[in-house]
Amino acid sequence: MSERTPPKLAPHSTSAVERSNILAGISETLSRYCYAVDEKNREILLDTFTSDAVVVAEVAHGKPIPRLEGVAIVDFIISHRADIRRHFLTNLWIEEIAGDVVSVRSYHLIVVSDAGKSETRCTGTYRDEMVLSDDGIWRSRFKEVKLDAPY
Repeated sequence: MSERTPPKLAPHSTSAVERSNILAGISETLSRYCYAVDEKNREILLDTFTSDAVVVAEVAHGKPIPRLEGVAIVDFIISHRADIRRHFLTNLWIEEIAGDVVSVRSYHLIVVSDAGKSETRCTGTYRDEMVLSDDGIWRSRFKEVKLDAPY
């Protein structure tokens, strides 16, 4: 059995209060992202990314999703959904802190309602590289999406 390399952990040179404040700001941005995707709210969705953001996605056993950049991210997300969807984020944790750039990981669960029935449609992980903007808001500069199954 081969040993796995453990994930990098954020250095503890930041205080617990600083880490909590960072995670709270990032959590708010990721929650706004989920809300904006679910509600197809273009304005809020755009505001969760930097202007030069990149999204890469991998769907287990499914078709590849193209690398998305800038506004194309929002256009793709909003145009590829017709159902009622709710995203849930769990297990957010800071992987690395490098000044005003933070890498954070989380699980996501997507519940879809269609024809009066709700069901879990997908689970997976996000890894976001978040940047603290001049206005004090954390925004995603890079998002890696891994879906556990096609949805």
